[in-house]
Amino acid sequence: MSDLISLKCTECSGSLTGENNSRVFFCRLCSSSYYVYQNSLRRFPLHYIEPAAQNLTQQKTVYFPFWQIESQYKVQSKESDWGYSGAGIFYIPAFFIRNIDYFGDIGYYYMQKKVILKPGKPQDLPILPADRGLKTAAKYPLIYLYKAETLRRKGEGLDINVKHKDFSVILIPFYKTGFDYVDAVLSWKYPPGALV
Repeated sequence: MSDLISLKCTECSGSLTGENNSRVFFCRLCSSSYYVYQNSLRRFPLHYIEPAAQNLTQQKTVYFPFWQIESQYKVQSKESDWGYSGAGIFYIPAFFIRNIDYFGDIGYYYMQKKVILKPGKPQDLPILPADRGLKTAAKYPLIYLYKAETLRRKGEGLDINVKHKDFSVILIPFYKTGFDYVDAVLSWKYPPGALV
């Protein structure tokens, strides 16, 4: 029998929100987030993007959770002396995207956009369940870097090493416009069935 996990916030004793398959749970009272790790809850910082005032009246505004991973990396060509080291913040959806080959991974494109986050209590909007765990999400900075550098270096063989420094969870509002959801960072439209 698996251990039961109390869905109470360790900071303020508030009830945590989430669903049966969630890997991340949220406290609406003190804006904490928790990741299920080895049959216990591990607390993470929670940040969010404040919804635009004109969109708050829409009935279908919802927060989508993303992993924010701060990493250091080294990129080296296998065929020349070219290489560099760097650091960056990566955004990985904490939810699964259907037909990712068609719609793309939103987090990859967030790399190229300045995301302004605000700490504190998010608006009282629904939060999409976060069912992509940290173990899966932690692979994506390497995937994103490989994709970006392969395009830049035109197929040249690369060695890329990534070390993660910090993890947190962010909430990004998506707005319902007609039949589509529009994200607050890229303003891209997604049909509801594309985002799980």
